Amino acid sequence: RDLRGALNLMWLMLAVAEWTFFVLLLVVAPNSQLKGFFLSLSFIGVVSVPPLLLLFAARVTQDPAWLRQRVSLLLWILPTITVILALTDAQHGWMFGFVIPSPNVPGDLDYPGGWWWWVHAAYSYLLITAAVALLARAWWQHRGVYRLQLGFWMGAMGIPTVINFTHVLDQGLLRGIDLTPTSLTLTGITIYWGLSRRQLLVIQPVALELAFASLPDGVLVLDVDLHLLYLNPAAGRQLNQASKRAIGESASSILKAWPALEQTLTQSKLSTPSTVQYALEDSEYEYQITPIQKRGGRPSGVLLLARDVTEVRRYQRHVQDLAYLDPLTGLSNRRALFRVGQEQLQEALEQGKACALLYVDLDRFKAVNDALGHEVGDTLLMRVADRLRTQVKAEDLVS
Repeated sequence: RDLRGALNLMWLMLAVAEWTFFVLLLVVAPNSQLKGFFLSLSFIGVVSVPPLLLLFAARVTQDPAWLRQRVSLLLWILPTITVILALTDAQHGWMFGFVIPSPNVPGDLDYPGGWWWWVHAAYSYLLITAAVALLARAWWQHRGVYRLQLGFWMGAMGIPTVINFTHVLDQGLLRGIDLTPTSLTLTGITIYWGLSRRQLLVIQPVALELAFASLPDGVLVLDVDLHLLYLNPAAGRQLNQASKRAIGESASSILKAWPALEQTLTQSKLSTPSTVQYALEDSEYEYQITPIQKRGGRPSGVLLLARDVTEVRRYQRHVQDLAYLDPLTGLSNRRALFRVGQEQLQEALEQGKACALLYVDLDRFKAVNDALGHEVGDTLLMRVADRLRTQVKAEDLVS
């Protein structure tokens, strides 16, 4: 219920359910008086769907500035009048005109529609057009999973709209038979599938999507079945994946070059954060795996943050080198001598090998510094260091 557009969708689908329910009662009712009554009641859902659809589209596309509470209330004036006329239509026929048994569907009713019925139809299609326009504009402006969601909503709600429009014009597949309630039922099933299996409404990165798109770090979102829901451009470059084609792919397909990462994802069972590091050619990456959990701690997916740590690792190695190297000569310093020397002595003791330690002094070095200056003394030290390097094996240590 906290997700953007969830409550609007709930009211919309309740209106659809009310509509289809009373259409069913209309068909099975035993007499024409009850049929007319159920026809009038079905219009409570009929007139509610267009404004609720517009409110849902506005909410899911970030609330246009013109659609505020006062405007939302104004949307219900004509639907309220329509319901009142539908419930009292036997007196004047403004809404349905005259009602007769349907020659096409046993138990159904046909009505040509009075003048107000056409006002209701024009108003409803105006609201539906506005809703589709909001969704289409947002679809054009965004990319990634949000665009897929918007396309899903337009497809799920567009099919019954087209079917209803062709029925109103009496140009449908089965003329005289209104397939709108049936198509709305299929729409409800489709939306339920999208909510339960494709995480509709769960990821709505409208403003965040633009921020994610400009991040230098890679961002990936996977569902509980480890299928990709979102991939920002940086992650696409790191994984050599096209963002559009990668949506919906499994982790094993996307991360096939890095099997250890997929293995970590599988073993974590989406319950514990972890970090995986990878070296790829001249680059190093660090993946932070963060489980996404619903209320009650149930897993709903996983967030992968892929960070290029090449420069950081390079700097860390440089700092480490500074800690163990003499800055003038580039030779190991006293700290390195004690650390590495102790390791080599211990290894020699354990394996019964000989280990030699040579201490070299530079005669009259102080005289060079005093007579020729410290710059010349530094040059002398660097030359001696270079010569010592050439006189030892690779595994030997000069410090």
